[in-house]
Amino acid sequence: MKYLLIQNTLDRYIDTMYQIACHINHNEKMQSNLSGIALRSRLIALENKCKLEEKAHKNIIKSRLKFLCMYLNLKKSKNYDYKDIKALYTPNIPQDDFTTAQMLNQLPEGIVSKDTGRGLFSFIHNKSAEGEKVKKDQRETWTKTSLDKAVGNDG
Repeated sequence: MKYLLIQNTLDRYIDTMYQIACHINHNEKMQSNLSGIALRSRLIALENKCKLEEKAHKNIIKSRLKFLCMYLNLKKSKNYDYKDIKALYTPNIPQDDFTTAQMLNQLPEGIVSKDTGRGLFSFIHNKSAEGEKVKKDQRETWTKTSLDKAVGNDG
């Protein structure tokens, strides 16, 4: 009886510890076929906490870069601007880009812009630059496969 009371108290403390930390217990038994969405829904509180930590860390990095640039401007007599430096944070959370691609493929034309669709993918960080690359690739492909060149007309 005493052992059971101690075990229940420990289990409750462990559960409370994970709740306060906004973390999930990785020792907990889960289904073997959980999708990325199901896993992500379990991690929402932790993800929100990490976003707050990331924002605080970005502010720290920004102020350090500001003071470093001020120091270098004084020492080297150059004009360094801390606003030109961008810190990119990539969370180590699995993204379901395959499902996103399927969803975008099945949407009727005109519902979502291509620029917005590009922004939904986790591996594209600058959607406007990616759009320019796609346009450039399409122009290069178009010039290579032009029907006028295939026929011999330069018209």
